[in-house]
Amino acid sequence: MEWFNILRARLRALFKRENVLRDIDEELRIHVEMETETNIERGMPLEQARSAALKSFGNPSRNTELGYDIRGGGWLESCWQDLRYGARTLLKNPGFTLIAIVTLSLGIGANTAIFSVLYGVLLKPLPYPEPNLIVRAWQAAPASGFARLGFSEAQLVRLRAGNQSFQELGGYTRRSANLTDRNETQRIAVALVTTGVFESLGVRPSLGRGFKLEDESPGSQREEFTDGQH
Repeated sequence: MEWFNILRARLRALFKRENVLRDIDEELRIHVEMETETNIERGMPLEQARSAALKSFGNPSRNTELGYDIRGGGWLESCWQDLRYGARTLLKNPGFTLIAIVTLSLGIGANTAIFSVLYGVLLKPLPYPEPNLIVRAWQAAPASGFARLGFSEAQLVRLRAGNQSFQELGGYTRRSANLTDRNETQRIAVALVTTGVFESLGVRPSLGRGFKLEDESPGSQREEFTDGQH
C-alpha cells in the first residue's frame, strides 16, 4: 500500500499545489515555534530565542522548496507540465501537428507490424507443453555443401541406442497425400512419424493410440502414406 499512498500524495500535489505548500509552511512554522520554546527554556529572551530558531532552520523559502521536492508532484508533475507545454505548442502550429501525427501513426504502425512478424516467427512459444525442452536436430556435410541434413532410419536407430541426453527421440518426414470423401478429393500435407514424436511434443492422437516401438520392428503391421488416395 505504500506505493498507493505515494501516488495519492503526488496526485494531490499535482492538482492542489497551493494546499500542499500551505501544509509545508504550517509544519515549518510549528517546528520553529517548538524550537523557540526550547530556546526560551534554556534561558534566552523571546526575540533572541525566535531568531536562533529561524537561523537553525535556515532560509524558509528554501525549506519550502525542499519540502515540496519530497512531497510534491515529482516526476508526475514534470510529465504533466511537459504535456501541457507540448499541447500548447501543437495547437499553435496546426500544420506541424498534422505532420507529427501522420509521422507517429506511420512509425507506430510499422513497429507494430514488425513486432507482430518477429513475435510470430521468433518469440511466440510453440503450442506444446514445455516447448523450451524440444530440440530439432540436424547433421551437416560441409564438404558436400549441405548445412542441414536429416537422419536416415538407421541413423535414428543408432542415435536411440546411444542416447543419454534426451527423454525421447523421434523422426519424421513430410509428404503430401490425397484426402478423399464422398464428393471431393483434396491434396493435404501429411507427415510420416516414428515412435517418440508424439511423446516429445507432449501430445496425444485425437483418435486411437500413439505408436509403440514394436510397431517399427520388421514384420509389424503399419500403414504407410504414399502418393495414392486415402
